[in-house]
This record gives sequence, structure tokens and C-alpha cells, in this order.
Amino acid sequence: MRFCASVNLCTDGDYCLASAPLEARNYVLACYAISLIQGNTILGGSVKHATLNGYIKAVVDMHTDRQLTSPRLVEKDLVSPLLDAVKRYESVPNRRDMIYDSMMSHMLQVTAGLQDDCLHSAILDWIILGRYG
Repeated sequence: MRFCASVNLCTDGDYCLASAPLEARNYVLACYAISLIQGNTILGGSVKHATLNGYIKAVVDMHTDRQLTSPRLVEKDLVSPLLDAVKRYESVPNRRDMIYDSMMSHMLQVTAGLQDDCLHSAILDWIILGRYG
């Protein structure tokens, strides 16, 4: 699993994390979904709900092929709200791509030395208010 290998979670090559609790495997799966949603793909673009669902299903199949319990079968599945949010987001007409954490970080760095009342700082303040307020 590319995500797991990229963050060094699976140093022993066990991409299913068979010895980890089911909740931990669900958490890692949710992190993988978030990574894909944010556009951390081979082509660097966002993925649609159907594609994301296919990737998640492939990971679940990887678990069940090894006779492990599906990481989605936990009391509080962290993946379902993510899939639902992507599906809702796709149904919004004339939608725009959301502002990711890396974009926020870049905008904060760019405006760090500017005066508080300049245009760029004011726009960033409104973005922050809309996002976190």
C-alpha cells in the first residue's frame, strides 16, 4: 500500500497491520482516504467518490483475502463520513476545489511579513474566519 509505505507505518512489510487493533487499522484506512482526497495521488489530482470508494474497497479486499476482519467493521467507522462528504461535495453545482492545509500554510507564509491591513492579509483573515470560524 503506497500510503502506508510512504509514511513508514509498515516497516515489516505487513501492509494490513494484522497485529494492530481493528480501530487502528480503520484509522490508517481513514488517513489513506484523506491523503487521496487531498490529491496525494500519482497524478497529483483529486479523486472522485467512485474512484475513492474503489481504492477503499481494494484495501478492504486485501484484508479479507488474508482472512482478517475488514477495517470498516468497527463501531465508529472513520471512513464512512469521509466518503459521504466527498459524495455531497460532488453534488454541489459550480463547486470549487477546497483549500487544503498545505495551501493555508503557504498563504500564511506569504503574508507573514505583510501589514495586517493590506489586501492579502485581509483576504487571508476572511478565509481563516470562513474555514475555522
